[in-house]
Amino acid sequence: MAEPDKAIDVSATRRVRGSPSKLVLLLILSIGLTAICVLLALGLLPLDGEDREAGLVFGWIGTALFGFSLAVMVRRLVGWQSVVIEIAPEGIIDRRLTGERVRWDEITDVAVWSERGNSFIQLKLCEAAEARLFGSPWARFMRLLNAALGFSGLSINTAGIDIDTGTLLDVCTAYWQAHRGS
Repeated sequence: MAEPDKAIDVSATRRVRGSPSKLVLLLILSIGLTAICVLLALGLLPLDGEDREAGLVFGWIGTALFGFSLAVMVRRLVGWQSVVIEIAPEGIIDRRLTGERVRWDEITDVAVWSERGNSFIQLKLCEAAEARLFGSPWARFMRLLNAALGFSGLSINTAGIDIDTGTLLDVCTAYWQAHRGS
């Protein structure tokens, strides 16, 4: 676990907003991948035989997935100035993941998880918090998928927001250490 910065004021509420530059980059990526998949799905790329059939299948699947990603990026870009994560003495809330605040005493560990250049802050939760936040059938299903990938608790990604992973880890660690027993 990272050693928290002594200058972090754990009595204040910190608000993390969306980052338009990161969101624009993700939007451009989504547009490009969606366009390629649409071309594949419509059979407009020069593929023959089995490659053509596979291209059609992957094109439609990719169009659905990357089209959804494109819609999410447009939605986030429209509201980029809104608060995405709020870190307060009472707890933390990531509005992209859940509408509920997670109290610091419900978190059992704060760590960073990295894979292929992507890093996430992992907030490991007690069983009661897991049940409260992920009680619906859909949320339980998503938790199973995340567990298969090695994710546990809440995974906070810094893509598209105006804070880097190291700083967010330091801030979360400082707040957690200061308020987990209160």
